[in-house]
Amino acid sequence: MKVSNRLAISLVVSGITALIFWPSTQFEWLKYWDDGAHLMWNEQYKGLSLTYLWWMAQPFLGQWMPLTWLSWAIDFTLWGLDPVAYHRTNVLLHAANAGLLFLVARRMIRAVNPQYTDRILAVGAAFAALLWALLCWRGTPSTWHTTTSRAGCSKSPSTSGEIAAAGAAR
Repeated sequence: MKVSNRLAISLVVSGITALIFWPSTQFEWLKYWDDGAHLMWNEQYKGLSLTYLWWMAQPFLGQWMPLTWLSWAIDFTLWGLDPVAYHRTNVLLHAANAGLLFLVARRMIRAVNPQYTDRILAVGAAFAALLWALLCWRGTPSTWHTTTSRAGCSKSPSTSGEIAAAGAAR
């Protein structure tokens, strides 16, 4: 299968994922859940200076999530405390990762059985990526800010998947 076809299918998987979750971009903050403590009333992450970056590298409320804090700091720097913008970032990151997972899953399926046709690889990988993207336990982090773990492995299948695919291909 040509690279352009793989990328086109990856974009379709991303587009379907974004379309399904886009209504969540109109949600408000869940201020009396974690959104208030983590995002609305917490002044420690609201910037990109060294002081803020140092704080982001420390555990907060028992959690260590520096990349998530950095992502939220970038959102705050760009959009302030607009919940629509934070939701939009979540949905776009989730959709991008679904598209990346299609590419990784295709490589992994090919590594397991090199005899599969391009069509079988594409259908299997698209099914795996959409199943991952659309199941409810993936949807919650895409619509509720503080369950995001935005930049961590739970949100990004690409890093661990690429490593697994590379290892399986050897």
